[in-house]
Amino acid sequence: MLRPAVAILLALATTGAIGLAAPPAAAAPPDVSTAGLVLIDELANGDARSDSNSFVELRNWGDTLVDLTGWRLYRCSGQGLRSNVGRTEGDLSGIVLAPGGIVTVSRVGMPGDRHITQPFALEGFGLYLESPGAVLADRVGVFPNEPWPTQSECSPGGGNLPNVLNFSHD
Repeated sequence: MLRPAVAILLALATTGAIGLAAPPAAAAPPDVSTAGLVLIDELANGDARSDSNSFVELRNWGDTLVDLTGWRLYRCSGQGLRSNVGRTEGDLSGIVLAPGGIVTVSRVGMPGDRHITQPFALEGFGLYLESPGAVLADRVGVFPNEPWPTQSECSPGGGNLPNVLNFSHD
């Protein structure tokens, strides 16, 4: 949303009221990709207010707009299995991420662009992001590594982030 002062200046500029050239009649459409560099940026299965305040942020690290229609985000269960194949964690359709843009998928009741109803498991979880055509874009596993590492579709190269999140520090 534009600030009022910016909106007024923009309106004056495009009408020629402040002497700036009007934009071309037919501007080229922005370059929108369906394959950009979108990665899992931040995630948590709880915070200082609740151990069920789960969320994940996806960020566009590329230099073009990325349409997330057709992208799918799956979770891996505490046992390391990808859950609900065919039913994603929050519908990403219609979201277009600008370079550096972030979309937040969070538990219902939390701030976010899309919402999920079930929190991520406290004993361990993972996320698996696919671009259109079921192409792996990114994945992360947050599982215990002791007494042995949990093997998961969500664990890149078989490695996991340790499942030791400090909720009291958010």
